[in-house]
Amino acid sequence: MTLHECEYSHYRAAHLTNCVLFLSLLHGRLCDKKQRDVKKQGGTSKWNIAIDD
Repeated sequence: MTLHECEYSHYRAAHLTNCVLFLSLLHGRLCDKKQRDVKKQGGTSKWNIAIDD
């Protein structure tokens, strides 16, 4: 692995991590409350969550 490839793979890893963190934060804001409500009602699947507010 050359230095350039190494730097590139580190950049990609950091970029992917940032993307995942951003998406999970975004998803968390949208779905957190609904997910808790669903769990209180005994549901386990995240697909049970309605998107509308």
